[in-house]
Amino acid sequence: MFAETGRWRHAVVWRYARWLDDAPEVATAAVWEAIVAGERDHRALYAAARRALMRLRRYEERHRRRIVADEERGDDPADRVAERVDAERLAAALGTPPAAVREWIDRKTAATTGRRLSSGTKSAGQRWAAHAREQIGAVDAAA
Repeated sequence: MFAETGRWRHAVVWRYARWLDDAPEVATAAVWEAIVAGERDHRALYAAARRALMRLRRYEERHRRRIVADEERGDDPADRVAERVDAERLAAALGTPPAAVREWIDRKTAATTGRRLSSGTKSAGQRWAAHAREQIGAVDAAA
């Protein structure tokens, strides 16, 4: 029974996880475990191999993403704490912008779309941005 699955085991690996090094072994182990458990239907065996490969693929994607994030943040937790304190100090210095300015910020960052902004909203946003740049410069100079 196991020997008959070789052809489509290769196909399921090729379709779902061909870029992962361990994919053939994972598919083989999943099919073998299903056969040992008493499964004889080829569709069920294919589904077992597919589920195992999808589980492997998700694990690898999470693992890679976590490693990249750790490398970007750096290894020193003290640096991360200092950055967070600086960001909180800056946010406190800037304060909460008014509603018109929040609308302008959302539009500038492409968070929202819709009707054209009024000239008052645009000028209020630009004034707030200039003020924020001054505050950021003052906080950077103090630090």
